Amino acid sequence: SASASPLSKPNKDTVSPIIIPYKHDYIDSGGPDDWSEESLHYVAKWWKATPEEVEKLLALKDRLDDIHHFTNHPKFVIYFLRDRHGNVDHAETKFRNMVAWRLEEHVDDIFERYQPPELMLDHFPVTCLKDYDKEGDPIWLERPGASDAWGVYQRWGRRNMELFNIWIRELPLRGVFCKEYERRQQRPPTKMLVILDLHGYNSRHM
Repeated sequence: SASASPLSKPNKDTVSPIIIPYKHDYIDSGGPDDWSEESLHYVAKWWKATPEEVEKLLALKDRLDDIHHFTNHPKFVIYFLRDRHGNVDHAETKFRNMVAWRLEEHVDDIFERYQPPELMLDHFPVTCLKDYDKEGDPIWLERPGASDAWGVYQRWGRRNMELFNIWIRELPLRGVFCKEYERRQQRPPTKMLVILDLHGYNSRHM
């Protein structure tokens, strides 16, 4: 029936769940001290930042001087600058909103306070693939159409699903994944290919 929850075993059509180790390391605390000349050179080299982008990043450095958070580093801020098409005002606003949301949702300590049940992992097929795309970037695969979203909602509720989605998206951002990528590719991850496989997606997933 529509109310039944088939959470007994994973859908045979799912991919293997998370292969990223749960162990993690925190990135440095972040803040004005992380905006060194060396850090800017690092971003200019690996993110291929133009001289104009570096100039705008320096403007953002001054504007974000009051934010002491690990994301206050040019290697993160450049994403906001590019997402806002080089508009410094809009990039600052979006970055501040992001940090405020992380603090409100206690995202920074998500690994200390939350661990999804193994059964929930079984029913949300998502993984970071072992190898990379043709440009050497990591590949993140999600198969929402193969997930049992309604069954998970019935068993664990909306808040647990929200926490799971925060938890799963923090894994590639911190620690082990980044270090392994840098070891294999001899460069930091600057982009990620995201594949959403919607095969099987229907009204039960909404």
